[in-house]
Order: sequence, then C-alpha cells, then structure tokens
Amino acid sequence: MPPQAPPPAPGGYPQQQGGSDSTKILSLVSMGTGIAGLVLCFCWALPIFPIAALVTGFIAKNKTKTAPRPDLKTFLMVGLITGAIGLAIAILYWILLAAGVINLDAYSDMS
Repeated sequence: MPPQAPPPAPGGYPQQQGGSDSTKILSLVSMGTGIAGLVLCFCWALPIFPIAALVTGFIAKNKTKTAPRPDLKTFLMVGLITGAIGLAIAILYWILLAAGVINLDAYSDMS
C-alpha cells in the first residue's frame, strides 16, 4: 500500500511559504501604525506613526525578498500606502502652518 499524502491544513488555508514570524509581526505593525498615523494626522499632524509604518513596512518588504510571503502582501501595502499618505498630510500641514495659511491663534479664543 503506497503512503498517503498528508491532509490539508485546517480550514483549507495554504501553509506558510517561508520567512519567519518576525516578518508577519513587522507587516502587521506597519499596517497598524499606518492606519493610526493616518487617523491621528488629522488631529495633531505628527509624523511619528507614519514614519514608523514606513520603516517597518520597508524592513518587512526587504525580508520578503529573501523569503517570499505572498500572504503578507496586503498588510505590507496597506502599511506603506497609509504611512506615505499620513506623512504627506503631516508635511503639508507643517508647510501651511509655516507659510501662515493655517492660524492656530484663531482656535484659541473659542469661548
């Protein structure tokens, strides 16, 4: 009797194709900080979260070049795109503030 093939993974999902869990963590951190940075950019225009999203996204993307992880492509792209948009909004805000287009004094006497 010939040996049988191993059963498929539970739920029918494909097995991981390589790489490590650190790549998955980096891509999830990139997506999370990118979304948080995009939301918080409209409040404070601080580029901390978008920069973190871009850095972790590029690190994870470089790791996927040596060990491909197609299951993480969506997370990486969301992190990189939202990080870039959040950074662009923050830079635009600070440029408009420096040019005097945005006046923060107008909002201080709203009583």
